[in-house]
Amino acid sequence: MNAMKKRRRWVVGMSCALAVCGIAMIARAMQADEARGRSAEGVRGGEGDDFVDAPPYSPKSRRELRRTLTPLQYNVTQKADTERAFTGPYWNNKEDGVYSCVVCGLPLFDSASKYRSGTGWPSFWKSIRDSHVGTKTDWKMGYPRTEVHCRRCKAHLGHVFNDGPQPTGLRYCMNGAALSFLGRADFDQQKSKPDASDASESIR
Repeated sequence: MNAMKKRRRWVVGMSCALAVCGIAMIARAMQADEARGRSAEGVRGGEGDDFVDAPPYSPKSRRELRRTLTPLQYNVTQKADTERAFTGPYWNNKEDGVYSCVVCGLPLFDSASKYRSGTGWPSFWKSIRDSHVGTKTDWKMGYPRTEVHCRRCKAHLGHVFNDGPQPTGLRYCMNGAALSFLGRADFDQQKSKPDASDASESIR
């Protein structure tokens, strides 16, 4: 009987501990969403000004995406896969420039907000513009995380966490395979062209 009582107490204790952990994870996800919203204040565009410095883009079929993207780029952006840490193209990139969506070319992050997180993925403390990224709650791992995607083409980019540096306290942990990069001079030259071609072909 004593053994059974101890076992019941252990089961009850573990259940309570798991419940507390679940509540804490949900609270952290909500805090990340709130912090991301606060950091975006003052950078939203006005009506009709959603996508700034964005090259033209026509939605592509799955077949077209498989043809234009590498297998890794396709799996990350279309299937929400994650590249292995320290293997992507930009985790250690220190050049000055702009990171855009590899699928549609929408500018997403500026190198000025990139920092060394030690995670092995390119990390940023804010997006280039709030209207360029979207978020949703992701339960793929069994607990809530805030998934980040390109707001124009819905390509999966990574996740945002609330353990980043100030002033936002955010860490946009992105897959390098979901991004393309242009140096500052090339980006400025591209955005000055009113008839810029589809960036998914020109800057990947």
